[in-house]
Amino acid sequence: MDAGLGVVASLSSEASAGEPTAELSLGFDIADANKSPRMDLVARFGALPGATVDLADPTTFRSMGLEGYLSQPLSPVLRLKPAALIGLEFRFSGETEPLHRAARFGYLGVRFDSKAGYLFLGAGGDERLSTHERSTPQYLPSATVAWRVRLANLTGKVDAYLTGRVLLFLRLGYGTPSAGSDVAQIGVLIGGGKR
Repeated sequence: MDAGLGVVASLSSEASAGEPTAELSLGFDIADANKSPRMDLVARFGALPGATVDLADPTTFRSMGLEGYLSQPLSPVLRLKPAALIGLEFRFSGETEPLHRAARFGYLGVRFDSKAGYLFLGAGGDERLSTHERSTPQYLPSATVAWRVRLANLTGKVDAYLTGRVLLFLRLGYGTPSAGSDVAQIGVLIGGGKR
């Protein structure tokens, strides 16, 4: 089992850009076997759009994002494996306005894992929300690229990672995206733990 805890400072196309988020990750093999399927879970805690977060005050974290990767190793030596990614984002406050434009998403693709991090490429769909009318969902085909790469060891078990995710609308002749419908999040994760 792998676990990690860190703080992410990111640039984003969302309203919450620039605000730090706390991230908790957990990875484990589903069975005790050589080629067992693996589950990697990530929970991100942040502020509401337009609000600020104080890392020393847990009550300022008013939103949460969840991601789950399920992957199936093909051999002990092959690092490329089929994988699925699902995710959702929501607020703690009970407000109905969605947190981000891609509030729920699911993808099938491939994941490359190494000691330095991972890269996921997938195609699927998401519930895309307009930048101007956030209460109007659109269910659109899309592609995603997600990654985490270790940049440096800062001290002991604390590392710096380049992390990010891009969601792109696929123009396949159906579904009309709103203006600025693509979503990009790029940041630096500072954290530690067994990964």
